Amino acid sequence: GAEGFEALIEVVRSIPSDIPVILDCKRGDIDTTAQAYAIAAYDVFSADAVTLNPYMGWDSIKPFLTGKYEGKGVFVLCKTSNP
Repeated sequence: GAEGFEALIEVVRSIPSDIPVILDCKRGDIDTTAQAYAIAAYDVFSADAVTLNPYMGWDSIKPFLTGKYEGKGVFVLCKTSNP
């Protein structure tokens, strides 16, 4: 909930600026929701990179890689341990 979000923001703020922050959020959703997730990850939580699930296609990861987030990092899920 909100308290957890605030705690995450505080933790990220405490990390020295020369250490990249990777938000392990495994996001992957329809384009409009993905846009909101990208804003949250990069603007609200100040992440330098995120983990993404591309299962729903390019639209689900595009907001994290283009426009004002073009210079941000992404780790794209390629294979899971699920059978």
